[in-house]
Amino acid sequence: MRQIRREGLKAWKETIGYHRRSLVETAIHRLKASFGDRLKNRTIFNQKAEAALRSKLLNAVVTFSMPIAISCSI
Repeated sequence: MRQIRREGLKAWKETIGYHRRSLVETAIHRLKASFGDRLKNRTIFNQKAEAALRSKLLNAVVTFSMPIAISCSI
């Protein structure tokens, strides 16, 4: 609390990496909402592969669903 009073809320959030944490929490929530909260494989090796595959698949879906921005000058 003292640091927040001294430096301000914005500086405190930057110091502790608050925004980055928020982004990570949002990404994990999106991953769990899309695929469920449990991995299907039992061995660690296969779980790592499954998690990597889920991440790549989610990134691909997000990439394809992003709107294309076109700038026109009239």
